[in-house]
Amino acid sequence: MTKTWNKLKEIIKKDPRYSLQAYQFVFEALDYTTNMLGKNQHKTTDQDRHVTGRQLLEGIRQYASRQFGFMALTVFEEWGINQDADFGNIVFNLVENGLMGKTKRIPEMILKIFTTSKRSLTKNSNSMGVMTFGFR
Repeated sequence: MTKTWNKLKEIIKKDPRYSLQAYQFVFEALDYTTNMLGKNQHKTTDQDRHVTGRQLLEGIRQYASRQFGFMALTVFEEWGINQDADFGNIVFNLVENGLMGKTKRIPEMILKIFTTSKRSLTKNSNSMGVMTFGFR
């Protein structure tokens, strides 16, 4: 675990846009997403563990809603996250530094899913008047 924290500190020195908590949250959201999809992180093949960018974004949305509720966007902003491309940058940093696995397609997936439209996080009200957040 110390090795992971040291690598994260190195990433933050090179790219200080995002806080340590943002990286920790992405790890937690990945775990949440894999569990939600019934995938097992301890499987031996990449295919058994892999989640797509879209799946991860949905997992991030759901996990943040559970963890922070109405405060999710405020927390993200505090961590330096202002649009979904920021999650892509975090994932890319983790992959590039060997802290997150990848498939052969992951660099193009990250660019395609997270950065094509540079969508921003938004607050929405559903038909019941309950505030949610999402990506637009």
